Amino acid sequence: GASRITIFATCGWTLECEDWFTVEPASGVKGISESVITTQPNNTGSPRKGTIILKAGTYTSTYTFTQAGL
Repeated sequence: GASRITIFATCGWTLECEDWFTVEPASGVKGISESVITTQPNNTGSPRKGTIILKAGTYTSTYTFTQAGL
């Protein structure tokens, strides 16, 4: 599925993620930005964990997600 996130930043920023996430755009500039995060189906039969890392200047924050397997 896809989710929209809003980023409020005081400098340029980037989002880094696992290969089963798609983030567009994955970077931005100072101000308010919106990105769309899309996940690919998990056909492994087992849950999988992934991370999205937000970097802005010296700030770094990691968000962990678990996706159920189909």
